[in-house]
Amino acid sequence: MKAVAIYKPKYWGNIYSILRTADGLGFDRVYVIDRIAPIMKKGIQKMEAAKAPWNKLKFLKNLDEFLAETHKMSKVCMELDEKAVPIGQYCWNEDSVIILGNENTGLPREILDVSDVVELPMKGKTACMNVACAGSIAMYDYATKTNGD
Repeated sequence: MKAVAIYKPKYWGNIYSILRTADGLGFDRVYVIDRIAPIMKKGIQKMEAAKAPWNKLKFLKNLDEFLAETHKMSKVCMELDEKAVPIGQYCWNEDSVIILGNENTGLPREILDVSDVVELPMKGKTACMNVACAGSIAMYDYATKTNGD
């Protein structure tokens, strides 16, 4: 199973962008962890939960629920961290979940400690990308390296 997760997302637009990319690249699931109520107010009207691609969304209350749900999957965090490997050098497992953090606070240490960590090397003055952009690049890298596309 190919999956992506976003932890404590700030904006509905980022979830929607990640969902569209995930669907287009053949991902099976998009997990949204924590902070569900504030963002749902803006996006719930657009959702038709039983129809594609909305049926790929799974909302989880917290990190413990996410870890239980994905306990058999390899976890790969997108984060600026001392153990991060440049994404171009990373070899993906077939059954992985890409984990994206909140744009302000990132990911908690408890998930980083049980995950591989990849980063997008930045060339300009900006320290990092928008979470939906970074997630889309990671999903594309994962999909092409595991599907041979």
